[in-house]
Amino acid sequence: MASHSQLYYQYVKKSSSIAGEYGGTNTGSIQYTSEAIIGPPNKYPSYGEFPPAFIMQTDGFNISSTSPWQKETHIAAYVNSKPQNDRTMYCNYIDLEFDEAVYPLRVSIYEVYNPGYVTEIWAQDFDGRWFQLWTAKPCRRQIVPSTSQIFSPPLQSFNFRTKIIRLKFMNSLWNYSTQLDAVQLIGTKKLIVPNNQQSLIDLLDNNCERSCHQDIMYNLTSDYKNVSDKSKEQSYGRNFDDFPNEILLKILKNLDVTSLCRMGRVDKRFNNLTRDPALFKCLKLRNLRPIKSTRINTYNNIIPYFESRCHFLEQLDLTSSDISVETFVKFLDNCGSRLTHLRLSNCPFVDDSVLEKISKVCKKLKVLDLSDLMYDNHIDEGFSHLKNLDCLEELNLNWTFVEIQPICEILRKNRGIRDLNLGGPKFWWSRPENKEIITTVLKNSCPKLEKVNLTRYCTGCCCNAGN
Repeated sequence: MASHSQLYYQYVKKSSSIAGEYGGTNTGSIQYTSEAIIGPPNKYPSYGEFPPAFIMQTDGFNISSTSPWQKETHIAAYVNSKPQNDRTMYCNYIDLEFDEAVYPLRVSIYEVYNPGYVTEIWAQDFDGRWFQLWTAKPCRRQIVPSTSQIFSPPLQSFNFRTKIIRLKFMNSLWNYSTQLDAVQLIGTKKLIVPNNQQSLIDLLDNNCERSCHQDIMYNLTSDYKNVSDKSKEQSYGRNFDDFPNEILLKILKNLDVTSLCRMGRVDKRFNNLTRDPALFKCLKLRNLRPIKSTRINTYNNIIPYFESRCHFLEQLDLTSSDISVETFVKFLDNCGSRLTHLRLSNCPFVDDSVLEKISKVCKKLKVLDLSDLMYDNHIDEGFSHLKNLDCLEELNLNWTFVEIQPICEILRKNRGIRDLNLGGPKFWWSRPENKEIITTVLKNSCPKLEKVNLTRYCTGCCCNAGN
């Protein structure tokens, strides 16, 4: 050792762990215990699983820093495999003791397998109090390359000497295990207060007994722009948790509604992600009908389930669904203002009040399907409200009886109509003047018309005639 004005370099003299180490008396192994971290490195710079090194592998976690959701999930899994009174389930750290008490300037952690799981470094003073030297922000597994490295994060300065260091590890979502070869404590017997962080780095670099350029000063970072593309690719390939939310959301956008609901049950993170309104711009909920034997419509509860998620909803398809009018109207009030596509074909709940609500709320509608409504819907004046819509490009009223006057009013107001379907039963064209009125309106008011169906069908037989 040098004089008190110089740096002291020390490796671990004694260690103890109640963090759920891989080896130990429970497994009969002495190769992977906390004792393996004592002394200088044996395997660095090699990368891989080495029996002499210390391996952290635990389902335990720090209960004081864990959310109720994590406690419930992890404790349930842990109790099924280990005794409930095993106190390791609440711990995720290892204590390291060194020969000499020093003012800590650097803690160098030799990581030789699955690096990046150390999230906190603490130091103990002579009174047994603990002080945090460094913490990862946010406290989660960070993007680091799959190579061996010496991790030396910048430490906070304290005016006390220490010879006991505590390393704290990430408390959930383990990739498999993290393996340490050694830990070195660098410090001085005399308190040194540098002018800035760079002067501290220069001090260490100028006085190192060996080359310190291998130390990774900032290898844990939440800023993905500071990580090499190679590191990102390697990390993304190892653990789903390493993906940022933006990437996961792009993946989730390709799932249907059923799959999204299932993904929301995976864990808390996915539960939050699957509630993102960006995932619910298109909602297809066809054939929501009550069970015939009971006539109980449980689907009335499904629509409200999506209300908090559909603030950006653009397309809604409820074809052949039978829900209550109140449920649908309430959903439109909360989520219908952005709708551009609405399909309500063969929906018994569509009545005058529903059509009036559509005309008031869904001002951006481009596609409206109200086919196969016929007589059971008790629609008298509801279609007259649709003249308040002025952005329609596609309108489907096939097999839906509508008076000629509201149809003409709708067409005159929506000059952008491209696709019109007015096919239906023969009696729709029972009045000769209807055909002439419709064709005249189409000629004068629908210059962008590309497709039209005015087919009449004979009820009670399979023949049909086109007009």
